[in-house]
Amino acid sequence: MPGFQATMHEWAQDGLHSGSKKGPIVPHSKAGQKKALAIAFSEARQAGEHVPPPPGERAARSLIRARRRR
Repeated sequence: MPGFQATMHEWAQDGLHSGSKKGPIVPHSKAGQKKALAIAFSEARQAGEHVPPPPGERAARSLIRARRRR
């Protein structure tokens, strides 16, 4: 499984697909860059690399900590 750097390199070379290899190619736009980053972080997590948690998960963790303090 490729990590973060390999996935971003694949996007830069116009080879990153969303979904499967038969899916559409991720474009070079601001929205495409965000989609490429999301794919890269996801693949890095699957490869076991240390990356920050997803934004929703971070918010859920802080809510859990706040409830524990009460």
